[in-house]
Amino acid sequence: SAELALTAAVIGNRLDLQEAVDTSKLILEKMTLEKFRGHTVPDESHYPPGQKWKDFLWTEMIVCWLWTYWLGRHRKLW
Repeated sequence: SAELALTAAVIGNRLDLQEAVDTSKLILEKMTLEKFRGHTVPDESHYPPGQKWKDFLWTEMIVCWLWTYWLGRHRKLW
């Protein structure tokens, strides 16, 4: 997930662990728009009437992705 990428970038940078930095970069590269979508309910019967939450973007994941990307650029990790 984008949160794991952020964690790996911070740890890799702070502890000078290239493997963590590489893992972070790999996660960022594999993220697609579909992977930013999701839901945590077992099935559609749990949605409020007239709502379809699974098609909504999880903005906090997009923020984590952007934060990680620009952190890596700023610290010259990639």
